[in-house]
Order: sequence, then C-alpha cells, then structure tokens
Amino acid sequence: MHVFKAGINIQFDELANFKVQLHNVETQVAIAELFSNLDEKIEIGIQIDQQLKNQKQWMLSKMFI
Repeated sequence: MHVFKAGINIQFDELANFKVQLHNVETQVAIAELFSNLDEKIEIGIQIDQQLKNQKQWMLSKMFI
C-alpha cells in the first residue's frame, strides 16, 4: 500500500497491483479441518453449559420443598 500511496482510500484500479500470498491446498485443508474441529468443540461446550444450567435449575427448585 505504501508503494501506491493510497493509504486507507484504496482505489479499485489499484487492487490489481496488490500481491496476495495464498497457502497451498494441503495447508488450506488443514486449516479448514482445524476450524471445523474447533466449531465442534465449541458446540459441545455450549451443550455442556446448557446441561449444567438445567441441573442447577433443578437443584435450586428442590431446595425449597
């Protein structure tokens, strides 16, 4: 960006001059799998959290019988 001196105001015509480095296909697949695994772990964490909230609610309801 410094070469084109556009700063924050990038002109559409200047986008063709930017070099973008991409990872090879194997690295992209590995990154995608990593994020997929993280999504699954987050979903499991959300389910555990909900189960614990349900248990807490049940225990609190049984406290004052």
